[in-house]
Amino acid sequence: MHVAERLPWSETGWSRIAAAHVEEQLPEALQAPGLSTHPGPVREAMPESLVAALSASPRPELRRSWERLADPKARVVVTGQQPGCAGGVLLVLYKAATAVALARRAERARGSPVVPVFWNATDDVDFDEIARVGWPDAHGNLLFLELPRASRRSQAWVGDLPAEGDAKATRAAVEMLAPSARRQVEALLPENAADHGEWVGLFLHNLLPELAILDARNPALRACAAPLFKRYLEMHEHAARLVEESSRRLEAAGFERVLSAASTRMALFLMHQGQRLKVDGDPAPLLQALDNSPESVAPNVMLRPLVQDLLLPVIATVVGPAEIGYLLQLRAVRAALEVPEPAVVPRLTLTLLEKAGWEAGRKLRIPAAALLADDDRVLRDVARARGSAQLQDVDAAFEALSNALQPLQQDGAYATGVTRALKRTRGVRADLERHVEDVALQKLLAEEPGLAALQTCVRPRGRAQERVLAVLWLLARWGRDTGPRLLELAEAHLDALERRALEHQIVVD
Repeated sequence: MHVAERLPWSETGWSRIAAAHVEEQLPEALQAPGLSTHPGPVREAMPESLVAALSASPRPELRRSWERLADPKARVVVTGQQPGCAGGVLLVLYKAATAVALARRAERARGSPVVPVFWNATDDVDFDEIARVGWPDAHGNLLFLELPRASRRSQAWVGDLPAEGDAKATRAAVEMLAPSARRQVEALLPENAADHGEWVGLFLHNLLPELAILDARNPALRACAAPLFKRYLEMHEHAARLVEESSRRLEAAGFERVLSAASTRMALFLMHQGQRLKVDGDPAPLLQALDNSPESVAPNVMLRPLVQDLLLPVIATVVGPAEIGYLLQLRAVRAALEVPEPAVVPRLTLTLLEKAGWEAGRKLRIPAAALLADDDRVLRDVARARGSAQLQDVDAAFEALSNALQPLQQDGAYATGVTRALKRTRGVRADLERHVEDVALQKLLAEEPGLAALQTCVRPRGRAQERVLAVLWLLARWGRDTGPRLLELAEAHLDALERRALEHQIVVD
């Protein structure tokens, strides 16, 4: 493994607002603390009862990280994501590695415990978002590992899905591996998980043992957050206006809003028999539930980060590019609800390429930034250049036809029919040019087999690698070295952030 190139985010099309945040170029009202600035006050320590509730796991390996938070001086670096099929997509692991690296760095600087916490958003209900992950096979095809849809329940927590879905998906993947890679992967897979949420939490802990895994279904979280929820309900209409004002400030500064108006109208749900129910308008049912059974009230995307920062002694939160935007939209609400504001730290981003594909791209002088922006278009441009002689023949043939028909077109008796026919030939010409391009591309891929892997892996299905490909894919390549290698990359990422720079790493393996 080596880092072949470091691209500024400005060259990759990543979130402009993240770069503006890191470079401290946002308007003052939108500028949250960052890695190079000091966050505001955090709560002094977690209540012992909450530490006990969050560490109440029958698995001693999961309890140890939480036990460090019994120290009153202990602080937290937090990140999180919904639990995806067989561990989810790569960005989950990039978040977790960044949190661990940052916690280590902060602990050295503070001289007191700093615990990396992964908020396992098991209380999410979007099955389609977490149900499948990409798996490139040895032949350059993109396959998918999926959780069974039969186990899905409408508006039910995804963490409650059966763990057997993850076990079946991982078995399907490892069966395609060589024996040595298979043994390394199997050694890190969870055993006897109670459900999908626990399976994913155990898997991440196996890869990065320093992580304290927080299961968002834990009722103690919602019970402890009840005072915050009550304060919010007293001002929920004002809170929606505050978010709207922040959204307008973002747009005035040239950035897009992230939180929709629908998500800010009412930021709490009622839980009933394991399902999440929306409450519109009248907050009375929510207030009644908070008095009688506070664990039955759950936050949406707007309040979830505020719950996190109120209940945990958070000094920094590690987030993806889009999340930075919605955290900035929440700054005014956060202040109104008197919730501490931690440093907002963008996570590690990288694209992993096979050596053969990288070298083939360099041979063809394909810029890495162009490859990340649209790998298919870049390769087609190369193929089109290679098929230029054939394309010139096509152009000449259709130009000759057009010239030959000009006398008829100028004759009034034939003008309409010839014009109609020439219009149809434009479509035929485009089809033929596309076919010439396809043939040239196939020849190119045959000559440079490494390029086929680029097509599959760089932007699978037109999306960034880290949003589609499975954590398992990386584990199959790096085995037990996955955690240490990612922490090395995360350290380099944090070094760049301290220089107020955002870099996307091209890693060649």
